[in-house]
Amino acid sequence: MSELKLKKGVLLAASPEIEDPLTFKSVVLLCEHTAAGSFGLIINKPLDINPNIDPEFMAELSHPNVHLRLGGPMRQGQMMLLHTDARRGDQMLHICDQVFLGGDLSFLQESTSESSDTHLILCFGYLGWGFGELEKEVLEGLWCPYPANAELIFNTLSQDVWGEVLKHIGGKYSSYSMLPDDLSAN
Repeated sequence: MSELKLKKGVLLAASPEIEDPLTFKSVVLLCEHTAAGSFGLIINKPLDINPNIDPEFMAELSHPNVHLRLGGPMRQGQMMLLHTDARRGDQMLHICDQVFLGGDLSFLQESTSESSDTHLILCFGYLGWGFGELEKEVLEGLWCPYPANAELIFNTLSQDVWGEVLKHIGGKYSSYSMLPDDLSAN
């Protein structure tokens, strides 16, 4: 695998060696990477719905282009919107081609109207790394970087994203993509 520079817009596929249930077989979209640190959103861990959530809000989220994800362990009460809508580019963080981060409740409501074809992932929480931590984890082989694209992020089933990223990386990572969820079953 060629060296891929860590930067905004890179997907990080977790190595099968990561045993933490939250990050096991996870794929993280790197949303910011600077000398001070990095943050990203897990895009393939569906979020279980709290039955106490406002039913009106839940109706908005039932749109077929809206997906809820557990974005990471930090600040899980904070919602972040990943989407494909470039119309408000000045208010959004451009992550990669056709992928943006940002938006408020009115943006969410507009995006879930029947006429909208915007794809949305609502992430609750995020992953963060301090100075040099992510680079160290990548060098240790805990994360496999791959360029992000809207197709993998929005149009691939959450349970298939990890395997698809590893297949795209190729080499030994292709064989990792076929590992079962429960490694003790082997």
